Amino acid sequence: MWPIGLCSVAALGIIIERAYSLSHSQVLPNGVALAAQNALAGDAQAELGSSELARVLAQVLEATAQGEAAMRECMGEALDAATLRLERSLNWLASIAAVAPLLGLLGTVLGMIDVFAQLMQSQGADLTPLAGGISEALITTAAGLSVAIPSLLCVGHFDRRVLRLSVDIESAARALVRQRQAASA
Repeated sequence: MWPIGLCSVAALGIIIERAYSLSHSQVLPNGVALAAQNALAGDAQAELGSSELARVLAQVLEATAQGEAAMRECMGEALDAATLRLERSLNWLASIAAVAPLLGLLGTVLGMIDVFAQLMQSQGADLTPLAGGISEALITTAAGLSVAIPSLLCVGHFDRRVLRLSVDIESAARALVRQRQAASA
């Protein structure tokens, strides 16, 4: 049960951290895209902040002097890096979701081995205590599943959230490139 408990604590920590880090206000704060567009229009440096959107737009702005092709290439690289940062820790959460039921099953198997060992020693005695032993052995499977199921659901939710946020970041970066195209035309 200790390993399952540790998995539970780790999963909860990752879920809380990712829920905060993947919030709209942390990744796509208001005013960043507008500040980047104003900086592009006025050829001035803009303080965009440290959000993922700000990082991508700052890198696209840095490539402005090199032309639209460089901006697009820089945008692609910056988006890939941002997506990797947004996905941080999700592989750990997925691993916990996969390992927790296996740990529970291992606990159940070990408990059943103990129950069968007691059964062999009892030789016709009252078998009622063995039913309690079997019930106790199955608790680890239930515990493992109770850690795995919410973890797996959160992995799916966070994967969809990362996809939506990545699309929104890409949309803002493409708008910056289009603004540069319009200005040079």
